[in-house]
Amino acid sequence: MNYFMNGVMEVVSYPIAILLVVALGLFIGQQPKRVLSLITPLFFLTVVLGLILVRFKYLTGNFSTVALVMAGLMALSTVLYLKPPLAISGLVSGLSGLVLGLTIKPFWLPGFAGLKVYSTYAGVTLSSTALMVAVGLLTLFLKRFWEGVLVRAISSWIVASVLMVVVLSLTKVLKL
Repeated sequence: MNYFMNGVMEVVSYPIAILLVVALGLFIGQQPKRVLSLITPLFFLTVVLGLILVRFKYLTGNFSTVALVMAGLMALSTVLYLKPPLAISGLVSGLSGLVLGLTIKPFWLPGFAGLKVYSTYAGVTLSSTALMVAVGLLTLFLKRFWEGVLVRAISSWIVASVLMVVVLSLTKVLKL
């Protein structure tokens, strides 16, 4: 159970992961209600795929900038109130899950293998999916009030945060 909770805390303690998952939840929440139920399993599976690719060292590297750019683009489309077709929403959700799985690298210790690793991965996958669904449901609820101004305000905050971090990292002030 301790390793599972470490996986849960990996998502909530990593700011780039929070920005990506919240931006995806806002993006999916502005779509019709059925999109959330169709996108959730896809997101879950692609997070698992990303974690497996990192586990077996098929894809390694720093995907933080990619995650930030994706979060910024999803939040910008939410601010502009774009409603893409289901295929585009599925593609964005799948790529977000894959990038999230590739971005989060749980803490490794000697002897950290077997069920400990997969328990940590289960915590990462379940917490990121639960956070995305919670934000999506909250967005579905909040978009009815004031024509979605609150949702757009949160999305514009995400866009501003992403722009600030990307500019600082490109000018070598901040190292990702």
